[in-house]
Amino acid sequence: PKSGPMAGGTNVTIGGMFLNVGNGVKRVLLNGATCVILQSSLTQVTCTSSAQNVIGVGVVTVYIDNQVTINDAVTFEYTNNPNYTSVSPVRTIPAGGIILTFTGTYLNVSQKALLVINGMAG
Repeated sequence: PKSGPMAGGTNVTIGGMFLNVGNGVKRVLLNGATCVILQSSLTQVTCTSSAQNVIGVGVVTVYIDNQVTINDAVTFEYTNNPNYTSVSPVRTIPAGGIILTFTGTYLNVSQKALLVINGMAG
């Protein structure tokens, strides 16, 4: 994706050519924040965004063999963190099976949403 929440945790794939030359990709920055490298190959690098304390769009910087490569057209945007404001219904039956509807802001920026109700993940 081209964006993710300030909390980090977004898996980002960066495409290119000859990314594994020499010692390969050693470092990736998204808008100045470290992106932890998960894997890299000849044509792509996958990394996980770290937390950032400001929102905004910035360039993606890739270090190959300690050489900086920046393409101003390749950007990543840190957005506000997801925040839910209400849930409906507010009561349900213990057996479950009832659809819950959440409303809020920036709910679409998280790749891995986890719902925890009374200490139970669902």
